[in-house]
Amino acid sequence: MSDEKLTLADLRSDVDRLDDSLIELLASRARLVAEIGSIKGADGGPVLRPGREASLLRRLVAEAGPELDGMTVVRIWREIVSSAVRQQGPFSVAISAPEGEPSCWALARAHYGAATPMTAHGGASQVISTVAQEKATVGVVPFPGPDEDKPWWPWIMAEGQPRIVARLPVAPGLVPPEGCASGLALACMAPEPSGSDSSFIAVETARTLSRTRVANDFKKSGFDVLFSATGPHDEAAKHDYFLIEVDGFFNDGASELDALVENFGDDLFHTTVIGTAALPLALKKGPGS
Repeated sequence: MSDEKLTLADLRSDVDRLDDSLIELLASRARLVAEIGSIKGADGGPVLRPGREASLLRRLVAEAGPELDGMTVVRIWREIVSSAVRQQGPFSVAISAPEGEPSCWALARAHYGAATPMTAHGGASQVISTVAQEKATVGVVPFPGPDEDKPWWPWIMAEGQPRIVARLPVAPGLVPPEGCASGLALACMAPEPSGSDSSFIAVETARTLSRTRVANDFKKSGFDVLFSATGPHDEAAKHDYFLIEVDGFFNDGASELDALVENFGDDLFHTTVIGTAALPLALKKGPGS
């Protein structure tokens, strides 16, 4: 019995030493982040790097041994990364939380950390305006539905508007118990690739078209369509709006869009890549999951 107690005491002592080492490593990481922040501040670089964050999480989840489940890795590093972002400069999040409708609060809090300043707003349009006016660094809005009466995404088709930069949650297993099950993060910055992404392309057609026809023209142009949504109909101009999510990272200068313009012909009035987001992580389960 005494040997068993001694063994447990030794093991717990080892755990304590590892905890001390973790704190030392986190402190060292924070010092490096402070240096990075100084360099970014000097050259005007953004404190937010959604593409890098996503690729980091993907790598860490892949490298984690069988003793760790992916959800634990993601939750720990989301807090670490969010702390690092706050350390480098002002960082706050505007959240869509309309009265009587699902709120993005829990979704945003889980992604951007327990200590990040957050403000609730009456809907996606207010969030977009807040981010566009640089009153918040990031805005979190619900993932679009396929047939919404008043979708938010046409608001960001214009040049100079915030762009989609991240998907929340980063993995299906991280859906919060309440509020919005999925959302998108918007920021006033150019999206960056993570290595495994999808792009959101908003289309304004020159005449009334079906969503199926629009999606098929994307497929003919070589795009792998993941999701499509119908937007508002402009009765006066007879224009329709559509949102298409495609596999891969694209921007407005992508050569692949030339084929899209050719396939649509005169039916296409305007197209805009309104952002990109890393594809969801596939999380492996660890002991006790």
